[in-house]
Amino acid sequence: MSYKDDDIEFANRLLTRREELNDEEVTAWLKEKNHVELLDEIAAIRQKLSGQS
Repeated sequence: MSYKDDDIEFANRLLTRREELNDEEVTAWLKEKNHVELLDEIAAIRQKLSGQS
């Protein structure tokens, strides 16, 4: 699936610098199904890469 650069950046911030985001912003962002799918994809990639190291 193709994702917007802004969504990829937000997902990265959510996973690496969560304290920079407010709860309302995160909750609203996660209501979008494709945003949850993006996080799932990133998590799967990270897991696969961590197994290779």
